[in-house]
Amino acid sequence: MSATQDEKRCAKRVYDGTFRGHQCAKRAVRDGFCAIHHPDAEKARRDKSSAQWQAAWEEKTRAENERNKQIKVGRHVIASYCRRTGVNADSVSAEEVIAALFVEAQG
Repeated sequence: MSATQDEKRCAKRVYDGTFRGHQCAKRAVRDGFCAIHHPDAEKARRDKSSAQWQAAWEEKTRAENERNKQIKVGRHVIASYCRRTGVNADSVSAEEVIAALFVEAQG
């Protein structure tokens, strides 16, 4: 500890827009750190944030994969319809194919 550091206060150096920073003003409660800056508390916050980020990333990836799967199925349906009917796939829209398939399904 430096000579100017107060041992009753948290040992963490904090920065509030200055380059030098200063000692945390909170009272040391465990191992020379306050409840906010104790390494265990910092690790718990980091782990919680990381878990939330990971869950959001997995949900986003799952949604993208599902969307891509639906697009692939849709392209396959359009291609098979065009092959079956002899229609050029470039000259027909997905909506027209869906409408035609709906009409076929109705009878």
